[in-house]
Amino acid sequence: RNFIIELDAETEDGRKFTGQKKALEAIFEQEQGLVIRQPGSGKTQIALAFCARVKTRVLVLVHTEDILQQWVEYAHNAIPDMPIGVIRAQEIDVQQLTIGTVQTFHKLIVEDPEKWGRMFGAAILDEAHHASASTFEQCLNLLAAKYRIGFTASPTRADGKHPYIRTVIGPVIYRQKFKSAVPVHVERVKSNFYYGYRGRWDWGNLLRALISDEGRNEQIARIVDEEVRAGNSILVLSRRVEHLERIAELCEEHVEILAARLRTKKERSEILAGVREGSIKAVLATQLADEALDVPILSRVVLTHPGKHSGRLIQQTGRALREHPEKADAVIYDVVDSRIGVLRRQWNQRRQWYKANRIKVKGGKLKWH
Repeated sequence: RNFIIELDAETEDGRKFTGQKKALEAIFEQEQGLVIRQPGSGKTQIALAFCARVKTRVLVLVHTEDILQQWVEYAHNAIPDMPIGVIRAQEIDVQQLTIGTVQTFHKLIVEDPEKWGRMFGAAILDEAHHASASTFEQCLNLLAAKYRIGFTASPTRADGKHPYIRTVIGPVIYRQKFKSAVPVHVERVKSNFYYGYRGRWDWGNLLRALISDEGRNEQIARIVDEEVRAGNSILVLSRRVEHLERIAELCEEHVEILAARLRTKKERSEILAGVREGSIKAVLATQLADEALDVPILSRVVLTHPGKHSGRLIQQTGRALREHPEKADAVIYDVVDSRIGVLRRQWNQRRQWYKANRIKVKGGKLKWH
């Protein structure tokens, strides 16, 4: 097939990729395994180069409709002469390259494993750290594909189930060392939030108190307003929609909330289009934006929710590390709740990851309120 994108080259929007050809060679040599590259490093291009060259049907499994739509768009642009099918909800269209949601494909292959298990000679799992989830695992175990390739920025999971990833996909066959092409640093935002945390059973109450803390939310809103006024594009990440709504109410500048519970697919697409063209400067999002959000103009990310897992941190910081002609640098605002022991320890683990990847941490211009 006619793959019109050149690997290891500079793109039209100024991004430069390296190691893509070596990763592609590793896929054909090893046939099964994991390709580990940071967000924004051209993993989808590698996968599509493989789809264009391999002489068998390819199934790409994704876990959200947004990611499916993104893959379809990329595939049409990269391989214009390849028939592309989709598997989602009631739409079942198998082609040389088929992109499907794992939820729909799981139902098909469980109901008729003989038919669907032999339908594809190659399977690609995007965001492969999800492979240990039961639906992904069952799909992959029932597929008789010769090629079984997973792409991810991190081979670990917060729940400790990452060993299963290698069981259902294979070993790491290519790994690119983390390196940001954009100058980046972390701004440590010190909050004055306090809660008398009493143990693991009290975690839910701690989180409810945290997202309701008006002073902490005001700090985040001030960051958003300052960055928007400075002309920067900013992404605020939380795990709770309610938290995003509270922050949005405190922002003086225009912001949009990107959450599946609040927005239709069309609305989410329109918001992302607005961010890409620069008419929308601030987006507040749930974990929907942790993965596969390809908006290179984003230069600021605010981490508002407690966490320590390096895999999630790679995904979140990666939203700001894509190259763009209008981007001079990237800043990660990390909200640190140091008055609470468990949250302080989580910050220390995040700080260790920043240090290991040579990302400088600064004290933060916003102090206690």
